[in-house]
This record gives sequence, structure tokens and C-alpha cells, in this order.
Amino acid sequence: MDLIPQMTERKKKIEMHVQIATKILSEIKRRSIDKLQDFEDELMTTGRFSTANKPEVVAFLRRETDRVDEFQDKVRLLLIYLMCGQDSRELKEMLDIAKSLHKDKWDSSLDSLVENLLKKRPDNGTQSTVPQPSSGEGGASFISGLARQV
Repeated sequence: MDLIPQMTERKKKIEMHVQIATKILSEIKRRSIDKLQDFEDELMTTGRFSTANKPEVVAFLRRETDRVDEFQDKVRLLLIYLMCGQDSRELKEMLDIAKSLHKDKWDSSLDSLVENLLKKRPDNGTQSTVPQPSSGEGGASFISGLARQV
């Protein structure tokens, strides 16, 4: 009988943690964060999207949203593509998709950032300061190299 208050308190804590975990899981599903992570990993390790993922990425970028967090997810994916992607034609197409769909959120500071990163790309005629992954380089060390550059 002495343990009933302690067990009730413990039950409340467990219920609270379950509610938090449920909310986090619903956000992951709503924003497709698991799929987004797959896209980002693929870009950082191979420099391009696979044939299977390319249509999903385009669909992700074309998905309309009024939510700031979902727009930021798209921008983050595009910035990673800007720094790691190898297909500049496809990159510009994806940038155009995002800009045309989100004109209200795409501001001049974002344009400026994109322009500066585009100038650093090796396929833009200037020397790149962005590290390129080698075949034996793992994702963690590549990310560390990117962090040092930014």
C-alpha cells in the first residue's frame, strides 16, 4: 500500500513520455522526415539522387505547404544538393520548382545564399571550396568537412 503514490507518480511520468513520443512520431510522419533523411544521406554520399528517389524528391518539392517548417525542410534539402550534388541542370530545375511554388517565402537573402553557393560549384567555372566525397570517405567525416567549410 505504501507504493501506490510512487507507482501513480511513475505512471504519470510514463504517460507523459508516451505522449511526447507520439507527438514526435506524428511530426516525423507529417513532414516525411524519415524520407527526407534518406534523400539527404544519398546526396551527401553519392552526390546525386537515385533513379528511384528522383521522382519522390520532385514530388516532395512540389508538395504545397503553408507551414514554415516544411518549407525549411525543402530549403535544407536544396542547400545540401547545392553543396553536394553533381547534376547542375537538375539542381537548377529543382531550385526553380521550389522558388515558383513558394514565392511568398523565398526572399532575397535566400537568393543571395543560393547565388554564393552556386558560384563555388566546380561546374560553375570557379574553383569549389566544397569538399567532395571520395569512395572510401564515410558520411560523418564528409559532414565534418562541410561544417569546416561553412
